[in-house]
Amino acid sequence: MVEKKLTLIPAFQVPHLYNDTHVYSATEFPDIDVKRFPKMKSVTPIEMILNPGDAVFIPIDWWHCVESLDVYISVSFTDFNVNNDFFVNFPRVMQ
Repeated sequence: MVEKKLTLIPAFQVPHLYNDTHVYSATEFPDIDVKRFPKMKSVTPIEMILNPGDAVFIPIDWWHCVESLDVYISVSFTDFNVNNDFFVNFPRVMQ
């Protein structure tokens, strides 16, 4: 059986993700170096296993990481006919 592990991080936790390039984090998820990225200790990810035929809707501003637990082929739809520049409005941690 082909499985994937999906990790979601809710939008309200985005200030702890070290957003460095557009919608990407500087962290090496899931093997996070908490000495380099201490705010990541505040993140509470939601993890689930996806099986063949499963579909997931990921709300806007939620971050995600998909890890293959086996060899697989998947399809992602990311080229919607809307602007995807919402990252400019992501919350920031007060310094």
